[in-house]
Amino acid sequence: NFGQQKILYYLGGADNSLINNFNDGIPTPQEGNFVFQDLANPLRGFDINIRNGGSYVLSNAEVRVPIFNYIFRNLRSKLLRDFQIVSFFDIGTAWSGSDPFDEDNPVNITTYPDPNLPERGPVTVRVRRFREPIIYGYGFGARTTLFGYFLRVDYGWGVETSIRQPGKLHFSLGYDF
Repeated sequence: NFGQQKILYYLGGADNSLINNFNDGIPTPQEGNFVFQDLANPLRGFDINIRNGGSYVLSNAEVRVPIFNYIFRNLRSKLLRDFQIVSFFDIGTAWSGSDPFDEDNPVNITTYPDPNLPERGPVTVRVRRFREPIIYGYGFGARTTLFGYFLRVDYGWGVETSIRQPGKLHFSLGYDF
């Protein structure tokens, strides 16, 4: 994004998810002249906003196996004919500034107390810690068509700074990842 009016990308979650959770624990960049916001998902195994910034890199890989098509011939049921089991791996990062490894990246800075709270004390502390900017998620799922809609259910684990997060269920509509 090279223009004066920039887009703030939020990474995490799944495309067309019916239940979205937003991670408020990751700060958004204060400087940057962001005029628009967009979801840079999917990165399954995480809530939306696990990483954010004006730039992002993301890769998704899936292996889909139409299991009932291999077992049975000439299926009449569209539900069974379109049923697929899935294994996936997503990896990516989003950042502000020159590169994702910059120590001034907002994901590495936490302010206490939270500046978004209405009442704050006289002391403000900024803690700088290093979080690995590149995160990944992996897991399994299923796909099928029901009443003309392509339904996706994924269960994934996210890995952030070499720590595996608890699993997350993503229920989505559509053919995208």
